[in-house]
Amino acid sequence: MSLAVNTESPNPEPTPVTLDKFRLRAEECGAITCTQEAESPTASQPGLSLTRNFIWTLGGNVVYAGCQWAIVVLLAKVASVEIVGEYALAVAVAVPIAFLGDFKLRVLFVTDVDNKYPFREMLGLRFIFSCLSLLMILATCGILGYTRLTTLITLLVGTAYIVDSISDTYYGRFQRDERMDRITTSMILRTILSLTAFTLAVYVTHNLLWAVCGLAVARGSVLLLYDARIGAQVWDAAAYANGSFLLRNRYLDAFRPSWNFRRQLRMIWIVFPLAVVALLVSVNGYVPRYLLESFRGRREVGLYSAINYIPAACFLAVNALGYAVFPRLSKLFAKDLAGFKVLLGKIAAVYASIGVGGVLLSVVAGRQALTLVYRPEYAQHLNLLRWLMIVGAVNCLTTAMQCGLTAASAFRVQVPLFVAVTGISLLGSAILIPRMGLIGAAMAALISSTVQLCVSTALVFRAMGKRSRDLKTLKSNQLEPGL
Repeated sequence: MSLAVNTESPNPEPTPVTLDKFRLRAEECGAITCTQEAESPTASQPGLSLTRNFIWTLGGNVVYAGCQWAIVVLLAKVASVEIVGEYALAVAVAVPIAFLGDFKLRVLFVTDVDNKYPFREMLGLRFIFSCLSLLMILATCGILGYTRLTTLITLLVGTAYIVDSISDTYYGRFQRDERMDRITTSMILRTILSLTAFTLAVYVTHNLLWAVCGLAVARGSVLLLYDARIGAQVWDAAAYANGSFLLRNRYLDAFRPSWNFRRQLRMIWIVFPLAVVALLVSVNGYVPRYLLESFRGRREVGLYSAINYIPAACFLAVNALGYAVFPRLSKLFAKDLAGFKVLLGKIAAVYASIGVGGVLLSVVAGRQALTLVYRPEYAQHLNLLRWLMIVGAVNCLTTAMQCGLTAASAFRVQVPLFVAVTGISLLGSAILIPRMGLIGAAMAALISSTVQLCVSTALVFRAMGKRSRDLKTLKSNQLEPGL
């Protein structure tokens, strides 16, 4: 696939505007920017429909997941087990650190319907966190006593994922404008080029170092040649005044951050609970596997993990729909609470249908699926598949409620929720796995997921009630001068 770059300006002949409307805000942003920057640049190009955004996002998720899996399969086929282990070790060290460095800034930007936080200040924070992540990876490798080669491989893997994190900043811009097609195009280009570069390096050099180097270069190329160039059109679209540019459309401007440390510290304070929640969600998903290894051994972990990939496939559709509707949910919560309730109800209905459909498929064709996808020995654990599909159905509904909570900017309340859910998962696994093995692990996951669903639903209703009261107060204040 060729790397297509859109070089056309979204507004080739903008209408002249007055300088007062787009006056510079150097005193606020610390750099020459336009007040139009915080506004949607694509007002002349409306966002896509929910259906088209869903289809685009689903396609991107499928390609991304497939290419990630293909990299591991490729190493397993052409390299030794030790090389596979070295790559897995590098990923295990680098990815969690890069994940923490992401800090969920994209969520803050997408939910910022009042344009309080300029994009360039968000970009500046992302650069700071990226540098800190690389330093943390290097320090971790030193503490663990890795060799120079292993440290370099780990740093390159971390660099590849940190580049993804910087691209995610531009994704926030595209997502808020409801242009998921741009995000999906970037994801497909990034994953296919990464897989191609990794494959060529492995076959030509048989060296993991060059392979991960190709991985990082491919992802960096997509950031430079697609994400930044498309994102640059966002803030340059309306930068005209009396027939002349206020801000020139230069390529390097796409990477120029702004600094307002008071506001950026506020961003960190707001998003920090969401970053903690993301970490707890990750840990909670692995708790049954930790306890399975402790009580039953690695073979049981392998069976549980492999079979759990089947219900996880349902989340490709769930996540795609969530990303597609999230910007609209945020806008509706701020201005049209009735529309928010209707849309959230539709999302929950679709998610429930996906979950129930998965459970029915496991009952009708579960054994055949396990035999076809894996081997006959996995088909002996058909009951485990059915329990995990039930867990997946509950998780689908839970994801809908979590989407509603996040769209309502209810970040901080999610921290105690996930602390409690993780604790329940740990306690349930410790009690049930020694007695029931694999089925006990699935039941522990079901208990924690059910608790999360119930509490999340209650928190969504509480957030809607509070917003309803706020909107009534706002309308009363607007009517009072007239009275």
